[in-house]
Amino acid sequence: MKSLLAELSKADIIDDPFPHIVARNVLDQDLLDSLLEEFPPLEAFPNNSDASNIRLNLGNAAAMTSEAVSPKWREFLARNADREHLLHFIRVFGDHMKTAVPGASRFLEMAEKLRVGVKHVDGFDTAQVLLSSAIDANTPTSSVPSSVRGPHVDSGAKLWVGLFYLRDELTSEGGDLELYQLKPGHQLAGNVVNGSEIRPECLDLVKTVAYEANTLFIGINSPASIHGVSPRQPTPHPRKFFSFYCDLPGRLF
Repeated sequence: MKSLLAELSKADIIDDPFPHIVARNVLDQDLLDSLLEEFPPLEAFPNNSDASNIRLNLGNAAAMTSEAVSPKWREFLARNADREHLLHFIRVFGDHMKTAVPGASRFLEMAEKLRVGVKHVDGFDTAQVLLSSAIDANTPTSSVPSSVRGPHVDSGAKLWVGLFYLRDELTSEGGDLELYQLKPGHQLAGNVVNGSEIRPECLDLVKTVAYEANTLFIGINSPASIHGVSPRQPTPHPRKFFSFYCDLPGRLF
């Protein structure tokens, strides 16, 4: 089994509004079918709730001991949270990081020698970066359309924004990834509310990545990496996906 990033190249990168790649048909059909068939029931997620359209998360550390997580899923989780996975990201995005992310050059110089751990298994006392991957879902949406997350920027301690879509139904609309940029004359300072949320009125929507099965999104996390999720229409179905990320002990921006 390969990392989701194994087949990506620098030529795949799209610069606008921040360096990212959208790749479709990433997994072979047999593996995709297995992951969809063996997707854990919502009851297996530690934060399961009857609330409408909230994010559920089953990270790899917890998944490895959950009876609801199949061996195939455990292998997939582990394969997308190891050293080789990290080095694939650096191979593809390293040059862009030098210009997009303050402080990235220092990190890249030591990348090959980094002590890599797994979040919630290891700590920064023994590792210099902590990788994680997770099985995720958004709960069914009630009678009122809603967005699970508006425009925001992730923590400056994260290296990338990584998502893989596992859509298995066609009866709902929305839940797409939206990429934004600041309108001319606007800055993040003064427009960030509630920690990392950004006022929509100061943003232009640049691109929409449809919530489609077997679709990968990976992008550099920088001050320009503003993204959110479009509203979902009412549906009895969960929105299924997979996320993966890399945490540093300090912030790059």
